[in-house]
Amino acid sequence: MRLRVFAACVVVLALVVSAGTPALRVAVRAEGDNGSAAKLVSLLSKEIRGLDGVSVVDDSPQFTVSCSAISLDMGRIHGVGYAASVAVVSADGHLLVHFVQSAESLEGLAHEVALAVDGGILEHARRTLRAR
Repeated sequence: MRLRVFAACVVVLALVVSAGTPALRVAVRAEGDNGSAAKLVSLLSKEIRGLDGVSVVDDSPQFTVSCSAISLDMGRIHGVGYAASVAVVSADGHLLVHFVQSAESLEGLAHEVALAVDGGILEHARRTLRAR
C-alpha cells in the first residue's frame, strides 16, 4: 500500500513539474521530390508534436527543423527508400546540427528524424528549462 501511495505521489509531482515548464516551440520545414513535401511536413509535424514538452508552431519558433528528402531508386539495395538532409537552426539563425538520415518510408524517415532531433537538441533544451 505504501508503495502505491509513493508511486502516486511521484506521478503527481512529475505532472506538476512538467506543467510549469513551457513547451519548446518548433517550426517544421520540408522539401521533397515527387510531390512528397506536403506529406513530409505533415508526418514530421505529427512526430515532433508527439515529443514531450514540444509544440509545433509557425510563428516565433525557438528551433526550426528543415528536412530535404529524396526518394531513392536502388533496386538491389533493400531497406532504403528515402534519404534526407536535416538541419536544426536556432531562433537567431545559428546552425545547431546537420545530419543525414535514411529510411524505407516517409513515415519511418519522419520518425527517425524526430527521434534524432529530440535526442540531439530538444532534450538538452528541456533540461535547461527545467533547471531554471
